[in-house]
Amino acid sequence: IGNNIPIASKTNLDFMNEDEKDDFIKNTTQAIVIHTACHELLGHGSGKLLRQLDDGSFNFEYGKFISPLTNQPIDTYYKLNETYDIKFGEICRSYEECRADMNGLFFGKMIKVGKIFGIESEEELKKIVHTKWNIHIRKGILGLKFYNDISKKWGQAHTQGAYVFASYLLKNQNKEKPILKIEFNNDETNFVIIVNKNELVENGHKLVSDMLTKLNVWKASGNINAAKDFYNEHSYVDETMLKIRKIVIEKMPERALTI
Repeated sequence: IGNNIPIASKTNLDFMNEDEKDDFIKNTTQAIVIHTACHELLGHGSGKLLRQLDDGSFNFEYGKFISPLTNQPIDTYYKLNETYDIKFGEICRSYEECRADMNGLFFGKMIKVGKIFGIESEEELKKIVHTKWNIHIRKGILGLKFYNDISKKWGQAHTQGAYVFASYLLKNQNKEKPILKIEFNNDETNFVIIVNKNELVENGHKLVSDMLTKLNVWKASGNINAAKDFYNEHSYVDETMLKIRKIVIEKMPERALTI
């Protein structure tokens, strides 16, 4: 993983307050390593699909299996010959990457996971978790450059998933004590992304847990209607985000040309 981590420096960290850059640079590598491990092993590597079997029975107790979202029996499932890719269609790749990332954020804050990677103190882990959230939120917001404002389509599955999380966070966080703020300068030609470390520690895990539960239940039960409604709602790019997209594109560095 370390060979594929981009090098962060103060000169290439746009849209971030100066006082956050040192910790971000210091903790980026470890944050990405822990997140990627949890993303792949506990994200993509987990999740049972509730399905109908060849003899008409089910691989779960149909009528008795209670949804943690509704407290009612789950009544959706994968019918014969249905797969996740077929049922979830155009959102399947991005939805799955988003679900895996939520696993990364959920498990990556646990000290017993941190200890696997040599982190011994809660205080050290909190700094790494803050960096990890910063990386993921920035991926979604700065990834607006991959959004096509004409076709209204996203061009990158991982980035769309990160944006969905940022959108969910903005809509569901405590508005009086926000975890995430996006602040424009006076003439709205620039902005900074602020992730409040204290509020993240206080309230962030509950928000991740709630979103992960939704994504897990809907995928497991094949509830494409609920999943698609949620995913389309939080993939939506409103006028404020289009303004941010324009700034991000304008400030993109020119690609080096070797002749």
